[in-house]
Amino acid sequence: MNDNELEISIQKLMDVDLHELGKAIFEARQATNLRRDDRTLESVKSALEGLAEDANHVVIIAKESSQQQVVGSIILYAGFPLMVFSSGWDLVTHPSIDADVVVSKLVQSGKSYVEEIGKERFEFEFDAITTDHEGLLKAYDKRLLANGMYKAAEEFHMYLDLEPNMRYDAILPEDIVLVGMFSIDRDALVKQFFDVFGDSKDELWIDMTKEQQTVSCNYWFDRNRPLVEEASYIALKDDKVVGVHIARPDGETVDVGPVGIHPNYRRQGLATALFRKSLNVLVSQGYKRVTLDVAVENTPAYTMYENLGFKKMHKKAFYVWRVQR
Repeated sequence: MNDNELEISIQKLMDVDLHELGKAIFEARQATNLRRDDRTLESVKSALEGLAEDANHVVIIAKESSQQQVVGSIILYAGFPLMVFSSGWDLVTHPSIDADVVVSKLVQSGKSYVEEIGKERFEFEFDAITTDHEGLLKAYDKRLLANGMYKAAEEFHMYLDLEPNMRYDAILPEDIVLVGMFSIDRDALVKQFFDVFGDSKDELWIDMTKEQQTVSCNYWFDRNRPLVEEASYIALKDDKVVGVHIARPDGETVDVGPVGIHPNYRRQGLATALFRKSLNVLVSQGYKRVTLDVAVENTPAYTMYENLGFKKMHKKAFYVWRVQR
């Protein structure tokens, strides 16, 4: 097959035949190491229906011209300023078709779409990577790099299971004052967060432009997103932000991030103290698990999390294409 035999359409997810798309996605995933025994066509369709409720979800569909069969697709999220995101595993191709040709057509169409709507960054996130997925990810890596994308970052996803009798000693430096996230104007907090993350080892953060970093900060500190207020802290010294620790609930699990300490106040036990204080609150409120992400190259942070009892669950990988203006 060559790309002349493919027809490409770009539509809001809510406007497509979700049964037809779901069937194609189900067959594609079940033919790879992404196969799951509990996955059904109905479960895939139901997941698509949930995504379709948000008009910012867009799907690029590749059909074989003569038979009009869906042979590949990508689901994109275009609801952020400047950036378009996709789960890398949502880039699927039918097992009977030449994947190289279909992936190339889909990725190039995605790049064109990102540019046409005035965005600057196109990012794929491959989540929940285990050893079972390494061969499949290698194939994705080859195809994405061949189509002008680059690997921007790798992260470990870590977890800590909480027990009712857990208790951590949390001793803060005497000159540090903790306030809640809502105690500081968001714009002022975002501005000072750049100093906190000034020499961050977070690869995704480093890879973004200043404007894209600001978009990320606005999302991280969004007042409308669920927050465990008692376990989220802004650390101040002389009214200056020197540390940030944000905890967001998801059922019985809490995801922590962003976490950051100003370069002048690192290696003084502040990050560990914030974590221990937060974990005590989460245990007292009955949460069962805490998760976080850390850059593979961020050895100091990874070591601190290990010392707190966190364990690796899986890896994540991020691939990016930037619009050249």
